[in-house]
Amino acid sequence: MLNAIKKCLEAQNWMYSELACRQHQIIQLQVHGSNGAANVVIDVYEAAVMIVAICPTYAPAAKRPAMAELLTRINYQMLLGNFDMDFDDGEIRYKVCWSFDHTSPTPDQQIEQNLFTCIEMLDYYLPAVMKVCYGNLPPVAALTVLRNQIVPILN
Repeated sequence: MLNAIKKCLEAQNWMYSELACRQHQIIQLQVHGSNGAANVVIDVYEAAVMIVAICPTYAPAAKRPAMAELLTRINYQMLLGNFDMDFDDGEIRYKVCWSFDHTSPTPDQQIEQNLFTCIEMLDYYLPAVMKVCYGNLPPVAALTVLRNQIVPILN
């Protein structure tokens, strides 16, 4: 699985770094979307993959309850992946996970779809995150503004 993921990243001409841990492999890279940049971590376990796109900004402590509401409202409509937030430090991320079987190859299309879903969903919702964090908009208003401006690519 690790080699198939690296092949996908190389096909996009993305630079990445690798870390070897005890029971899994980690790939790190940075991507740039139309609304901002994000750090991406791909964690490959023995029979599962987790892709995490980390938001370029952290929710300030006073905004975390509103951010939790925003992310819950977004997650309610998601088909693949989800947002989460670390209440301790305000880190916001979008995560996609899937399991795989070593006896049959994972199609390159599945890897690419999961990777791009993760990156594009964070990029799509980043303006709403910023409006709640720094624009003093309530979550419902931030989502309304976003949905009236652009159409999501995936999900």
